[in-house]
Amino acid sequence: MKPIALLLLILFVPTFLLSQGKINKDLMVKDLEDLELQLKKLHPAINIENAGIIELEFKKLKEQLPVESTRIDFFELISSILNKINCSHTSIYPRKLKMYDQKGYFPLVLDEIEKRIIVSNHYIYNNGLDTIKRGSKIVSIDGQPIDSVLSNLVNFHGGSDEINENIERKFALKNFATRYKQLFGSKTQYRVEFKNEYITINSIHRKELNRNIEIIELEINNEKSLALLKLNSFLGYDKYGILYGTKLKKVFKELRKKSIENLIIDVRDNSGGAYLNMKRLLSYLINSKFKILKEVKLRKSTYRNLGLLKFAIMLRNPKRQGEDILLAQLCKEVKPKKRNSFKGKLIVLINEKSASATSIFGSIIKSEARGTLVGAKSGGGYHFTYGGYFTEIALESGINLRIPLFTLLQNVKGEKQKKGTNLFPDIEIQQDYQSYLQGVDLQLEKGYELLNIQK
Repeated sequence: MKPIALLLLILFVPTFLLSQGKINKDLMVKDLEDLELQLKKLHPAINIENAGIIELEFKKLKEQLPVESTRIDFFELISSILNKINCSHTSIYPRKLKMYDQKGYFPLVLDEIEKRIIVSNHYIYNNGLDTIKRGSKIVSIDGQPIDSVLSNLVNFHGGSDEINENIERKFALKNFATRYKQLFGSKTQYRVEFKNEYITINSIHRKELNRNIEIIELEINNEKSLALLKLNSFLGYDKYGILYGTKLKKVFKELRKKSIENLIIDVRDNSGGAYLNMKRLLSYLINSKFKILKEVKLRKSTYRNLGLLKFAIMLRNPKRQGEDILLAQLCKEVKPKKRNSFKGKLIVLINEKSASATSIFGSIIKSEARGTLVGAKSGGGYHFTYGGYFTEIALESGINLRIPLFTLLQNVKGEKQKKGTNLFPDIEIQQDYQSYLQGVDLQLEKGYELLNIQK
């Protein structure tokens, strides 16, 4: 056998076997015991009040295990336990995608409107000769009904900080290509059923997934003294956020120079990113000193089991308080920007896929009464978030989990919203299918209306 062929065999056969093979009961029991131990040690959402409930769930699951199971079925069993935790930053993957495994992704961007799974962007294929139109309703993929596919992908979690099926489905669609590949493997082509036809389309390379998305987009209408700032993420440009900060500075410098009085910030579909970049944005919008976080903490048991991550946390000057480690350094007051701050009217658009740092951003805007939130309930909490640093748990079956380590208590006014719920908009507007097909953005239109601006 040639060396290259042998290398390919070594690389790809184990992945195939893991995805197709069976897991025996002994291995499943061991994985569940390891997972229970790690969650109790590390996960900030598991405490004295609910540890007994989680323990009982693990016990019931172990009693119900079959003699053997596929990895996908075992993945779904573990996911049923994670449902009890309600943490948008807790994710589970049936397998990790390898660095060399860059091909075979599903090419269409999907969304859900009024119970329809639709294509959200025009897709040109067949060497530019054919187009799948925006709004086209999908019925099935490779013979599997789309609702069944989506039900499987929801099990990855990483969606909502409360039990909310709609938000979980939205996040599954946002990450559809990656989740589908992790669950069903790579494919060279996909046979997609629409309402009146079947279309076969080629898969794409990973680098093509978000290639046309700008992280920061700015449109200015000088005549109406209006700016639309679209932020697709609080991550990007460079690892340390220096270029992100530079881009934001240019944006607000331009708003000042052009004397813009009305600003709409669109953070719909922005699932978060770097806390630092979110803090930078707030510093241009809130015109007096403010705090984003009231308290940041992790449990002592977590701190003891962090390994090398402990050194990074030590740089934050941790303080012990009871059973917790507090990181007061992250709770300092934020000074507003003086030269390029925006003092005009502000509208913020949010939806189900606005989460993590984006939900914190929206929560501070709402608490400080700095602007009006328009859209749909977000995927992140108003009062607190589990996040900060993260760690991974690798089980012997090949299933992997990613969990947060910190509890971040947001510095918000409690009376603004009921405790323990996701961030609500001040004005809720849901997009309907017919308006979507006509290219009418009802949430954005409401923003214009509130600013007394005719489009």
